[in-house]
Amino acid sequence: MWQPQIDANKGPTYRQVVDALADDIRAGRLRPGDRLPPQRDLASSIGVTVGTVTRAYQLAARQGLVGGEIGRGTYVRPLPGPDDTLTLDLSLNALQPHAHVAELAGRLDLDPDLHRAALLEYPPRAGRLEHRTCGAEWIARRNVHVAPSQVLVTVGAQHALAIALATIATPGSPMLVEEFTYAGIVAGARLLSIPLVPVSVDADGMRAGALRDAARESGARTVAIQPSLHNPTGVSMSAERRAEILEVIRSEQLAVIEDDTYGFLVPETRPLAADLDGAWCYVTGLSKSLAAGFRTGFLATSPAVTDRAKAAMFATVIGASPISAQLAVSLIADGTADRIVAWKCEETRARMQLARKRLPELPEVIHPASPHIWLPLALPWRAAAFVDAARSRGIVLGPTESFLGRPGAVPRAVRVSLAPPRTRERLDAALETLAEIRSAAPLPTATV
Repeated sequence: MWQPQIDANKGPTYRQVVDALADDIRAGRLRPGDRLPPQRDLASSIGVTVGTVTRAYQLAARQGLVGGEIGRGTYVRPLPGPDDTLTLDLSLNALQPHAHVAELAGRLDLDPDLHRAALLEYPPRAGRLEHRTCGAEWIARRNVHVAPSQVLVTVGAQHALAIALATIATPGSPMLVEEFTYAGIVAGARLLSIPLVPVSVDADGMRAGALRDAARESGARTVAIQPSLHNPTGVSMSAERRAEILEVIRSEQLAVIEDDTYGFLVPETRPLAADLDGAWCYVTGLSKSLAAGFRTGFLATSPAVTDRAKAAMFATVIGASPISAQLAVSLIADGTADRIVAWKCEETRARMQLARKRLPELPEVIHPASPHIWLPLALPWRAAAFVDAARSRGIVLGPTESFLGRPGAVPRAVRVSLAPPRTRERLDAALETLAEIRSAAPLPTATV
């Protein structure tokens, strides 16, 4: 009879049962179709109540680990395979925590000793103090040290970006961005009627001289920038370039929005916000580092603009859900988040190695820890034609136009996200397909 090992010091027993069940299924010790012990028998063998085992089996069923029928018992279900769909969407840029799915799903029940009633009330505008404190601790892992009073809990990093734009950018006034920039920055600026001024980039990111010139020529007083694992190019600034950019920011007295969403993958880098003196907003979140479903982000601000950020928060969502925030920050507090980040760092680098193997012509400037690649295309390929060709082979890529800081000529390149496939094997097959498409000529377009 299957029997989990229970440790009274390792949390609720029902969760330990589910975690042990998930571990044994992944390790092959339990196989699809294996029958689990009747609830009363398992309760007796591990010394708990039948209700505890019932709760464990119910949670395991919700996670898709087991199924059952009245009169037949509870059986192990097959795990979902890597090829559940024929189409693979490589436009989404988030690595799901496949090695930790059962663990995270099991955390969707709040701790029974938590004062849960308070989570049902409207939160303070910036979030509950314990959530902001945990956010400050999370941000401190990136060497940005702020007080909890400077942190807002948001509905994901995109919401944090929108709050940052509403806080220190002015509708109708220009804002500086990389010439290729995150599509979410473009969308947020468009929503708030903020015209964008593209700043040229090179192999090391935004060029400091170009930033100075663009600021003086346009009169822009705000810059939105991604120094770490730039999206879409995958470049991370060197320490020397960061110092140059900081000097321009100080000399031109620019307010800064720093998007550090992927910074957790490059812990050796230092965010600009760690050394800024003026007005700034620093954006991060848990959708990329943990799992997208948590929809919890953190916005750190310089003290002078925190109140404006709170006002923008109230105008958008009043306050982020404290229930979602509690689920997310509990993973930070007990170390689960750090374990998942460590796994993602290792997995992302392994996937980049696959990309370089299948696509050896990738620019060397793409960081080894980047979760995406900026794939150059040779003539006669155009980005839109390549996207169409990939879709015809079952691979979805996003439009290159969405990354332009200003509408204009579309570069011969496409962003390919390495994160979506459940397994490296499926990613490898997709990259091989993209390499085949890239090496061939596009099909001619006939007109009548």
